[in-house]
Amino acid sequence: MLINAMLSEISSVIVAAFLSVPGIVGQKDWSVTYTPQRICALKGSTVDIPCTYSYPRGYSVKKTLWFIYWPANSEPKDLSQNPQYRGRVEYRGNKKHDCSFRIKDLTERDSATYRFRFLTHYKRSYAGQPGVTLTVTDLQVSGYPDTVTEGQSVTLTCRTTCALSDSPAFIWYKNNQRLSFTSQELQITASIGDYYSCAVGGYESHAVTLNVECLRAETDSDTVTEGQSVTLTCRTTCAHLRDSRTFRWYKNGADLHETGSILQFRASSERAGTYSCDLWDGSYGYGKNLLCSAVTLSVRYAPKLISVSVSPSGEIKEGSSVTLTCSSDANPPVQTYTWFKKTGAVLSERGTGESYTITDLKLSDSGEYYCKVWNSVGGNQSLPKPLSVQYPPKSTSASVGTSNIQEGSSVTLTCSSDAKPPVQRYTWFKKNESGVWQTGSGQSLNFSNFRSWNSGLYYCETQNTHGAHNSTALLVSKQDVFFSDFFLGGPESAVHAAVGTTAFMALLLTAVILWMRRRKSTKSQNTEADRQDNKSPVYDDISGTALSHTAAQDTNRDNDEAAFYSAVQPVTIRNQEGGLYSTVQPVTIRNQEGGLYSTVQPVTIRNQEEGLYSTVQPTKINSYHYGDTLYSNGQEPHPQAEVEVQYASIRFTCASAAPR
Repeated sequence: MLINAMLSEISSVIVAAFLSVPGIVGQKDWSVTYTPQRICALKGSTVDIPCTYSYPRGYSVKKTLWFIYWPANSEPKDLSQNPQYRGRVEYRGNKKHDCSFRIKDLTERDSATYRFRFLTHYKRSYAGQPGVTLTVTDLQVSGYPDTVTEGQSVTLTCRTTCALSDSPAFIWYKNNQRLSFTSQELQITASIGDYYSCAVGGYESHAVTLNVECLRAETDSDTVTEGQSVTLTCRTTCAHLRDSRTFRWYKNGADLHETGSILQFRASSERAGTYSCDLWDGSYGYGKNLLCSAVTLSVRYAPKLISVSVSPSGEIKEGSSVTLTCSSDANPPVQTYTWFKKTGAVLSERGTGESYTITDLKLSDSGEYYCKVWNSVGGNQSLPKPLSVQYPPKSTSASVGTSNIQEGSSVTLTCSSDAKPPVQRYTWFKKNESGVWQTGSGQSLNFSNFRSWNSGLYYCETQNTHGAHNSTALLVSKQDVFFSDFFLGGPESAVHAAVGTTAFMALLLTAVILWMRRRKSTKSQNTEADRQDNKSPVYDDISGTALSHTAAQDTNRDNDEAAFYSAVQPVTIRNQEGGLYSTVQPVTIRNQEGGLYSTVQPVTIRNQEEGLYSTVQPTKINSYHYGDTLYSNGQEPHPQAEVEVQYASIRFTCASAAPR
C-alpha cells in the first residue's frame, strides 16, 4: 500500500512537470466561448447566458465561477457570493464543458460584462476573454407629441434602449384592452382620455395618456404695443365640448375671475404674461377641469420706473471715484442712455452708457444727476439723484469780535470754516516762544474779564469725519492806556506802553521841580523891587519858545532822546494889588527823533497867603518816531493824531514876599 501511494504521488509530479514545459501543452487547449457576446434583456425578465469551455486531457476541473470585477493582486469574487446577486443567479453548467449562467429578475444595475473562470486539480486556472456584455432595458411608449388635438393621427413606438437579442412579438394595449397589432409601432387616432401601453414576452411598459387639447387660447397677435386693444379667444376643439359656455381665464396660472370665451383689455406692461383658459365639463370626465395650453402675450412699451443708483453707497469723499448706474423697465430693452448734470439752473450733458463713472471727485462735481433712456417705442428720464461731494475743513479762519480790547473787557474769538459734513469739533490753541497749548473748545472762545496775560497768538483747529485744518494765528492784545492807536501788537506792546507812561510821568515831575526852582530864584531877585512898587498885583508872563534840536542839546546835554524842554520869557509886572500871577505859555518842541515831548499850557499863579497853584493842560505832540512801533492793524497812525492824556492837578505852596 505504501509503495502504491508513493508511486501515485511520483506520477502526479511527473505529469505536472511535463505539462508545465512550454510547447508540450498548447494554450489553444484552454478556452472559454461566449455566444453571443452581447445580450439585451428586458427589465424584470430572466436571461440565460450560453457558455462553453475546454482544457487539455489529463486535467480535471475542481471549481467554476462567474465574476464581474477582478481586483489587482487578488482573486475575483464569485457572483453567487455577491449580496447584489444572491438568490438571483444560477450556474446551469457542469465541470466538463458547459458553463451556462442564468440571472433572474433583471434590474438596470445588472447591466455589466460577465466572465467565466475555472480551476483544475493541478492548480491551473483559466478565465475566458472578453466576456458577455449584458444590457438591461425598459419598455417605453414614445413618439407622440406633447399636445395633440382630438382626431389627430399619431404614431406610437414601443421603444427599448437596446435591440432585444431575440425578435419578440410586441403586444399593444388601449385602455387596458389588448389590440391586435404586434409590430413595434402603432398608428392611432387621438381622442381625449385614451391611454396606451405595450408589452414583450409578458413584460409590460407603463401606460401613457395623450394630452389631447380640447381648448385653445388664441390672440390676433402675440406682440402688441402698450395702449393697443387685445382680444383673447378660448376655442373648443373637442366635439362634445362645443356647446359648453362655462369658461375661466388665467394669467400666469392665477385666476383672473373673468368668464366667457372672449377676454378683452387695453395692453400695458402689467398685462404682459401667459394666458390660458379652461371650462367645466359636467358631462364628461366626471366633472374634471380641462385647461388649455397657455399663450404668451408680449407688450412693447417705452422705458419706465427709471432710477439712478450710486456705487459705492454712503459718503462720497473728495478725490474718490463714484459710478452712477441707470436702470429701467422697458420692452424692448433700452437702446440709448444719456447722462445729465443739473447745478442750480445750469444743465449740462455729461456722458452716455448705462453707467457713468467720475474719478478724482471735486467739489464742483456736486449736483443733481439724471439719465435719459430711449428704446424703439419712446423715451423717458429718471428723477434727479443728488450727489454731494464731502471734504475736510478748508478756509479755516479765526476772528476777534472787537478791535478795542481793554483791560477787564469781554472778548470773544470766533472760528469759521468751510466743510462738508459741517465741522464737528473746534479746538483753540495759544502759542508763544515757549510752545503751544490748548486753551478751549467750541466754535467761540470767550474771555469775560480780559487780562494782560490773556494776550497772545491764538488759532483754531477744525475737524470733521474726513480730516482737520488749522487757521492762521490771530494776535490778540489789549490796547495801552496812552498809545492804543499805536500798540495793538501783543504783550510786547503792553510793556512798551507801560515804559512810555512811566517815562512821561518822570519827565513831567522833573519839569515841575525845575519850574519851582526857577520860580524861587526869580522871586528872590524881585522881592526888593516889589516892595518899592505900589500895592498892585504883579504878573509874570512866560511866553513859549520854540527850541530847535541843537538848542535842546545845549540846554541839557545829559538828557536822552526822551528829554523834556522848556523856555521862560522875561517877566512882565503889572501893578495890581492882591497877588502875584505867572503865566507859562506853551512850549513847542519840533523834530525830536525818538523823544517823548510835552507842552505845558499857561500856568496861572495867584498871590495868596497860603499857596501857589498851577494847572497843567493837555499836551499836543507835533512829531513822532515810528521806528520801533508795532501796529496790530498794519497801518501807521496819522502824525497829527492827538493822544488824550489826563494829568493830575498839582498844588504848590509859596511863602508871601516879606516887606522891605
